[in-house]
Amino acid sequence: MNMNMNMNMNMNNLIIHKVLMLLLSIIFVILPKINTFNLSLLMENVYLKILFIILLVFSIMENYLVGIITMLIFFHIITLNNKEINEGFLNYYTK
Repeated sequence: MNMNMNMNMNMNNLIIHKVLMLLLSIIFVILPKINTFNLSLLMENVYLKILFIILLVFSIMENYLVGIITMLIFFHIITLNNKEINEGFLNYYTK
């Protein structure tokens, strides 16, 4: 009975890792289409950067594939150039 329970736990962990890899891969593919202004605001705060780096370290320790995809997402967000983001109002009343 104990051996069967261990096999179920291993199977559950495998399923969780597969689903997590799938979700992170989808996020990585969709990331360039997301509003870059919101992503750049996400990394402006020092505390959020530290929290994301801690999450990155824990994910690498748990599963290296999840850690690599999380690292790619982190560096993609970090390398966004705030100077290139044009947010604001367009003047429709110019003659």
